[in-house]
Amino acid sequence: IAWKEPEKYESPFLIKPLSKVVKAHSETTFTMVLPSASATGPSRRIASVAVADAEWVSKLKVSDHDGVEGETAKLTSLGALHVQQSMKSKLLKARKAPKVTAALKVCLDARIVAPSLRMEKASKDSSVRFRTWSTVEVPPVTLVKHAPKSLHRKTLLRNPLDVPVSCSLSLDGPFSLLRCFSTEFSYLGADCSAPIKLLPAQSMGIDILFQKPPLPNRIGDKPLPLEHLYRGDLNITFSTGQLQTIALKATVLSPTLVVQPAAHAFGVVRAEKTSELLV
Repeated sequence: IAWKEPEKYESPFLIKPLSKVVKAHSETTFTMVLPSASATGPSRRIASVAVADAEWVSKLKVSDHDGVEGETAKLTSLGALHVQQSMKSKLLKARKAPKVTAALKVCLDARIVAPSLRMEKASKDSSVRFRTWSTVEVPPVTLVKHAPKSLHRKTLLRNPLDVPVSCSLSLDGPFSLLRCFSTEFSYLGADCSAPIKLLPAQSMGIDILFQKPPLPNRIGDKPLPLEHLYRGDLNITFSTGQLQTIALKATVLSPTLVVQPAAHAFGVVRAEKTSELLV
């Protein structure tokens, strides 16, 4: 049988200072710190127990030689040598091995909350949806008022936490940022990727433009689908390293003609005559 030594775990918390002398009838302060390296990552709970031993520090001075100093010098007036030696032995022992009078235990508990922004009036799948026709022309758009209605969406993001958050925005897919704004800032175009700070319960609006790509060409006699789906993501990167993504979905509809009725019978037509049928 081979016993394994227990694993050693480093505490996620730091205590400053690790040791301190507390004077009689006085108070002192120890600082418990959760480093930022321990506070990153997904939402979770961190718990630990800090244990401190209180040691008695005696004011009596004891010499390593045969004599005693300080308070023990008063023992010579007692005239009892064995009492003097006994007190000296106790004081020497107290100085070399301070007595542990009590163990102080402090429970440290931290709840790590990953930052996120809440989308107001979100769809069931928390995505931003576009629906447009392939015949809609896309002019060069730099301002929100110039964007066609079917290619433009506005969404509102709110900070639900009770602490400020800093983040930056970026887009994937055939989408672009027209504007992001709040009561304290307003960015246009490429400036929307600048760091943004939101206070607790503060909201910001985002205007997103769908840059409709050209439809694929038809191959052979195979008809083109009437719907084309495009996907992308709104990436919210927080200063703490976490990433939040909001799905972007755009549907492009192609116009089509429906012939009714689908079959047409001209009947018997003689060669010297013509027959007309209204479709």
